[in-house]
Parts: sequence; structure tokens; C-alpha cells
Amino acid sequence: MVAPVDQVKSLIGNPLIVKDSLNQNYTITYYQVVYKRQALTEDEKTGKISPTVYPVVQNFTQTPLTSLWIKILKEELLPKEELYFMDIIVKDMKGNLFYAPNLKIQTKK
Repeated sequence: MVAPVDQVKSLIGNPLIVKDSLNQNYTITYYQVVYKRQALTEDEKTGKISPTVYPVVQNFTQTPLTSLWIKILKEELLPKEELYFMDIIVKDMKGNLFYAPNLKIQTKK
């Protein structure tokens, strides 16, 4: 999924919701978020600065994201960065555990 950075920032504090084809909600018990942010690195020998991607990863057991992650993403998320929600484990009403599909969001202007 590709979305404007402002749209992603406006949604970032909302809970992650998993539903099936019958519109039944599942309880999220675990997921990982990878924030691939833009950064700059300096070559120590040449002093040359070049762009790089710096991944930040954290595991969560509740949704929405923590207030710290929400604050950082709302303040710092830029175009051409990625948010990747992966290893999403959900529970149905009977207590059965399932993996939900991963969600990858790339931001644009």
C-alpha cells in the first residue's frame, strides 16, 4: 500500500483491526512493527555523507501503538519511508490463534 504521509500520520494512532471475509473481528495478541526511516551516514575515512535506511523494530501485544511510537511517527514520518506490520497473531472467539496477513505501508508526498 502506498499512501500520502499526511494520511498515514492521521491514521497512526488508530487501533490495528483484523477482520475476515465475514467481517468478524479478531483480537490481536502480538505483532511487530518495522519503521524504515531515512537517515544519513558519514564515511569516516572520506567524510562523504550518503543516504541510508535505518530500521527501527519493536514488538507489541496491544493496539494501537504505544504513545511514544505514535508521537515519533506523527512528528518524524517522511515521504519514501515504510511502516511494516508483520508477524501479526490474532485470536478468534474460540481462542484459536492465527497469523494475519502482513501490512506494508510506503509513504509518499
